[in-house]
Amino acid sequence: MATTVPNSITGLQHRVLFLSLVDQRFAAASIWKTFFCSLPWLDLLPDQDHTVVTSGLGTYATLEARVSQSDYCTAVKTPDGVCVIAYLPTARTITVTMASMRAPAHAAWFDPTNGAYTTIPGRPVANTGTRLFTPPGKNHEAADDWVLVLDGSGSI
Repeated sequence: MATTVPNSITGLQHRVLFLSLVDQRFAAASIWKTFFCSLPWLDLLPDQDHTVVTSGLGTYATLEARVSQSDYCTAVKTPDGVCVIAYLPTARTITVTMASMRAPAHAAWFDPTNGAYTTIPGRPVANTGTRLFTPPGKNHEAADDWVLVLDGSGSI
C-alpha cells in the first residue's frame, strides 16, 4: 500500500501518520499469527494436485506477479484429513472434494482483515462427494479475500 505524504505535513503529523500505518501492519500480522497458531501448521501440505479444491482455482500467476494482482486459490490439507484451508484472494465459488476429510467437517469463513469467523450453514458438512463454497460477501474492510476453514476435529 503506497501512501503519499503531502509536503505541508509537519514532523509531528508525519510521526503520527507513520505510527498509524505501522499499527495497521502489526494488527494484520497479529491476526494472521493468531490464525496460523490455531492450525496444525506443521502438518499442512499444499494441494498441488488439486484433489481437494477441484474448481474455482483462478489463474496461477508467474513469480514476477505481485501477490495483490493474483486471483489464485491456494489450498492446504493435512494428510490425515483433519483440516483443509483455502485462501481466496478474490470472491468466487470453489468446489471442494469433501471425501478428503476424515470426518464430517465444521466449516467457516475466516476474515483476514479482522480475525472473525463466519459459520457456514449446514454444519457439519458431510465428508462425501463435493461441495460448493462461496464467500459470504465483502470482508470487514470491504475487500473480497477470505479463507475457507474445514475442520474435521470439531475445534472450530
